[in-house]
Amino acid sequence: MRNILRALGVVLACICFAIVSSGCASVSADSQAPNAWRARFEEEYRNTQSEFVRAVLRSGEITLSDLQEAQEHTVQCWADRGVVGGFSSDDTGVWNSYFYGDISDDDWENINYCRTEWLGPIDELYHVTRFDPNMDGLDAQIVACLVRHGLAPAALTTYEYNAILDATALHFSGDGEVKVTLEEWLSHQEEVGRPQLPNGVYLDEGLAWGCRVDPRV
Repeated sequence: MRNILRALGVVLACICFAIVSSGCASVSADSQAPNAWRARFEEEYRNTQSEFVRAVLRSGEITLSDLQEAQEHTVQCWADRGVVGGFSSDDTGVWNSYFYGDISDDDWENINYCRTEWLGPIDELYHVTRFDPNMDGLDAQIVACLVRHGLAPAALTTYEYNAILDATALHFSGDGEVKVTLEEWLSHQEEVGRPQLPNGVYLDEGLAWGCRVDPRV
């Protein structure tokens, strides 16, 4: 009987190991992720093939140190494949990648490989859970910021906000890249005006612009 139990224990241990190794384990029940984003963490955890990315996602929280460690691995992976680049943060705390020299098609393949292996969804999830923790949507946060600072009436809706921007935006037809010179943009603004709220506040200057850049202000 003892030998049978011992054999059964080995089998169960092997099964447990296989389940964990195959990625069937999920994001921790003690996850610190906002409830709105937990399902997204679970989905990305299941989809990734990277053990490093899976380990970061397992906690259900992505800290700045997690992001920077992923970036360091990614940059080293690029360097190992002959691509020189890095990451930098702007004034709003958004991180972007940069590269030196001409980037060939082969380089882009290596860049994307390293991103998948070491960065995956870590970059995006770090930013969206930071800027939109409750999954309200960026436009809703901007409107809330405008109202909070007394720049817009409390009744302003995201539909009205977008309609104001749309009325003064440049519109193009057809496909392909569109480039607009500064002179063309200034001429367009002179013709249709700047985006302005009903109470006279311009959305492209001062604190109103600050809300659009980072609605947490």
